[in-house]
Amino acid sequence: MVSSGRLVRGNTDRAFGGSSLDLLLRGAHAHAPEQAKVHSLHAHFLRAAATDIDVEVSTRVLRASRSFTTVATELTQRGRPVASGTASFHLPRPSIEHTVRATMPRSSDDSAPARGGPLPCETSPSREQVDLREAEPAIGADARPVLRYWARWRSPLTTEVDRAAALAWVSDLCLTRVADLEHEHLPGTRQAASLDHAMWFHRSTDVNDWLLYEVSSPSYVAELALSTGRFFDRHGVLVASVAQESMLRRRPLVRPT
Repeated sequence: MVSSGRLVRGNTDRAFGGSSLDLLLRGAHAHAPEQAKVHSLHAHFLRAAATDIDVEVSTRVLRASRSFTTVATELTQRGRPVASGTASFHLPRPSIEHTVRATMPRSSDDSAPARGGPLPCETSPSREQVDLREAEPAIGADARPVLRYWARWRSPLTTEVDRAAALAWVSDLCLTRVADLEHEHLPGTRQAASLDHAMWFHRSTDVNDWLLYEVSSPSYVAELALSTGRFFDRHGVLVASVAQESMLRRRPLVRPT
């Protein structure tokens, strides 16, 4: 199955990774059974993508069983792949449950709009549909800093795939730069690129309501940085988890002779 779409610009002239995740997930969803819900998305960003030409979205069902459907999706521009991924859909059944719960910060209504740090600027097309507000940072169990934001989607969303795609979009707004915040004072020209992105959708949630998004970076070595994130609903219940690996590189301002 082949369709097409357009990507949205991020802070630079390159396409925003969250818009690639949106197309990958929507392309895969076309093959999912009617009552199935996405439970995982795994994506690879292969090349810098443009925003002024169409993206071809091709899909293939890898496996379909009574409980799970797994679909591979590829995005291409001018015949070259720019992103690929797999999405898995599940027909949910009742089971026992457990979850971690967040200690919630002060209300989003009392918070200022989120600016700076790892976020795109407020005028970036990647933020047009997302209302982001500051929440108090925290220290994780591993003693690493955790940045926290309130987030909600501005336009009404009514379907499961719309909500999941919006959540994937929001998840990519700050993961690359959060890994480099404490090193930004170092000299050199910074180069960064998202390499892959994994997301798990634990519970259905209303993305038009405020969600707490926690992001941190547990590892950065050999120019590869791992960033992780968690979404909680307003009751502190974990609704989605995300992880992303990025290439972060600094070139010397003056190369040695």
